[in-house]
Amino acid sequence: MHYIQGSKYLWQVPITNQSLIAQLASTYNLSYPIAQTILSRGYESKEAIDSYLFSSFEKDVAHPSLLKDAQKAVERIAFAIKHNQKILIFGDYDVDGITSSALMMLCLKPLGANINFYLPHRVKDGYGLSTKIVERAADNDYKLIITVDNGITAFEPALKAKQRGVDLIITDHHRPHEAVPEAFAIINPNQFDCPYPFKSLAGVGVTFKLLSLLYEFFEMQMPSKAIELLLLGTIADVVPLLGENRYWVRYGLQYVNQMESFAFKVLKKNGNVAKPKMSATDIGYSIAPQINALGRLEDPRQGVKFLIGSDTQEIEQVGTVLFELNQARKEIERSIYADVVLQIETKKIDLEKENIILAASDKWPPGVIGLVASRLVSAYGKPTLLFHITDKGQAKGSCRSIPAFNMFDALSSASEMLD
Repeated sequence: MHYIQGSKYLWQVPITNQSLIAQLASTYNLSYPIAQTILSRGYESKEAIDSYLFSSFEKDVAHPSLLKDAQKAVERIAFAIKHNQKILIFGDYDVDGITSSALMMLCLKPLGANINFYLPHRVKDGYGLSTKIVERAADNDYKLIITVDNGITAFEPALKAKQRGVDLIITDHHRPHEAVPEAFAIINPNQFDCPYPFKSLAGVGVTFKLLSLLYEFFEMQMPSKAIELLLLGTIADVVPLLGENRYWVRYGLQYVNQMESFAFKVLKKNGNVAKPKMSATDIGYSIAPQINALGRLEDPRQGVKFLIGSDTQEIEQVGTVLFELNQARKEIERSIYADVVLQIETKKIDLEKENIILAASDKWPPGVIGLVASRLVSAYGKPTLLFHITDKGQAKGSCRSIPAFNMFDALSSASEMLD
């Protein structure tokens, strides 16, 4: 390695073997810069390079039965379908949560499930399953709740569900604490005792695996649109595009470039994506932010109906809302960023003395400040914490950090001060 000092960062530049680069470019018919990038990322052996360049179902996709509790969950869902028990899908307000919820609705409906879904409002409900939602579900005779992209820390809601006679199946991909909730089943590859070999699935990926096993149980073929939802949620959640994720994204791109849904066409039009073939970058920067804007500024439940609906007029109407919300999100983001930059320039935030950027306002929507924090970290190279001040005087915020500073550990060590 050799180093280049920039204005904010110290860049580590790998020293590469020029003959190896030329050999790789020639062997795989790659351009010289791409060959250099592959080697710089540590792929040097033929086995490693082949694995990276040529993903396959047989090599990269493990059977869903390897997921701990997956078979148990399948049998419980099948029982609920057979006995017409009411099932509630509880999702999240980001793209991963919205696509996971849409995927559940898309796949369980054809099996005859008596099913509904609920996505929390970011401001009114906050993140994750709550005891209030469990109580409401029990009062309305739901016998099974399935979380998607959340639930691994839902300790109190899990206890409440048990008390009310509601079975809870948690599907999540976030890292668990030392203990997990007392749920009927927990499907999460990041559980320490889960044998599933690939640990970096998005929430929608975990949902997809469970539904794959369920459809195998019923000896049926999953709806083809499931691949589109898996693609969208996986890219939007910025999980590593390696191994199984890499396979499904490549497969999904081939799918949408051949038979995209009407909703996807609307998203492409909104994002001014006129290319004949979509890339992961197009989805990450032009398509996914439109759906994310719903959860940041409005009711995310419209996103599920938009993604799996069949009424083209309704899809176009929601598409217009998505476009307008995303434009509004960009303006709000720019305004907050300008506010913080002004505080830095006027020395209200003195970066010569402070190692972090810390700012708050009652005028900043909580759904957008995380994006601004990311931009500030990129611009100034310092950990950033931004807060929305509620009408009750509470500070609710988002934080982003640099690789050298573990924000989670820092906040955990100061947890008594934050109560």
